[in-house]
Amino acid sequence: FIFESLGDDVSQYLINNKFTNNTFDLEMFLDIHFIIESYSSSDNKKIVNAQIILTNQADQHYYAKGIDFPYSKGQALNFSPIFSPLTSLLDYYANLFIATELDTYDYLGGDTYFVKSDEITNSGRSSDYSRGWDTLKKKGQKLKENRHLRSIRFHYFTVQDILNSEEIDTKNIVTHLEQCIDDLDSILEIYGNERNTSQFLSVYGKNLGQLFKQFNLDNAIQTLNEVDPDNHSIYSKLLDK
Repeated sequence: FIFESLGDDVSQYLINNKFTNNTFDLEMFLDIHFIIESYSSSDNKKIVNAQIILTNQADQHYYAKGIDFPYSKGQALNFSPIFSPLTSLLDYYANLFIATELDTYDYLGGDTYFVKSDEITNSGRSSDYSRGWDTLKKKGQKLKENRHLRSIRFHYFTVQDILNSEEIDTKNIVTHLEQCIDDLDSILEIYGNERNTSQFLSVYGKNLGQLFKQFNLDNAIQTLNEVDPDNHSIYSKLLDK
């Protein structure tokens, strides 16, 4: 009863507010689940303790636990630069999704929005509802600092754009794929098996491997296999062809 409008309110908040300064629309699907662990009173406020799962049903999956925010039935969710535990949490994740999406359009194109997410965590850490915000800060920084994965996103989707264009520039495709190979090598050297890279490759790894095969870059498939051992069977079939 208390939370019956929360889902619609969160949905409308994310749909109706303008999070970017871009002149074009970013069409993104977000699936968000709140797991309410407790609902208690503190200083004349009703406080929610929750876990939150967010995904784009593709390569981005986020999970936050130990999140606290005041909430009463029918509470309005207002878009504001002033920190508010619930809406600032939504803003934090909105900026992460936007940042990662913009990385597919331009090389490291999401930097501004990674910075916005980080600024929100600073406010959260110094607020009366600081629990969990240290972890969120580390997660956001980890995403931003893995420039090699962000580079792969850009080059992979640029290849897709070229393949969908009227004139297919094979030389340009190979240049972008070779950059993907360099970044995969760097990820393997720096991180080994890294969760965010695994999530990306769980969705796009097969197609990336097929591109390597198609453009005679077979050695890169072995690198994919080392970075993403969960898809070993897929890469082995490509190597056997």
